[in-house]
Formats: sequence, structure tokens, C-alpha cells
Amino acid sequence: ENVEGPCVVSDENGSTATWNDCISSVRVLPGWQITFYRDREFRGSSLTATENILDLKQRSGPCDGSFNDCVSSIRVSTR
Repeated sequence: ENVEGPCVVSDENGSTATWNDCISSVRVLPGWQITFYRDREFRGSSLTATENILDLKQRSGPCDGSFNDCVSSIRVSTR
């Protein structure tokens, strides 16, 4: 199922709801882990979380020094 993101990107073809570069926090359930990647197709700088992160501004990353609004792909797996 495709879930529209909370951010809107506009171009000459109209507007699209997206998750790209639009994540500021994450909730991680016990037994799971999430790896965020700066670029599409699981490339670029990464950050792995095994617990909730309330503010990605607090995590060092490639976008103005943090991972806030800086994620372009996500991999979810069990630990």
C-alpha cells in the first residue's frame, strides 16, 4: 500500500505528497531496527535506530549537521 507523505513537492507537473527529506522523528517497536539513508536506494550516510528518536536534529548527520529532514530511503528489519 502506498502511503502519502506529509510534505508536498511542487514542479511543472503539479504537486506530490512525499516522505523524501521530510522525517523528523521515528518510533521503533521492540525487536526492530530502522536504518535511515541520506540518499535513495539505501545509499549515502546512514543512521541505525533501535529505539525511538524524538528529534532527529539531535543525531549527527549530513544535513546541516543532523539527520532531520535528511532521509531519502529507509530499511526496516528485525534485530
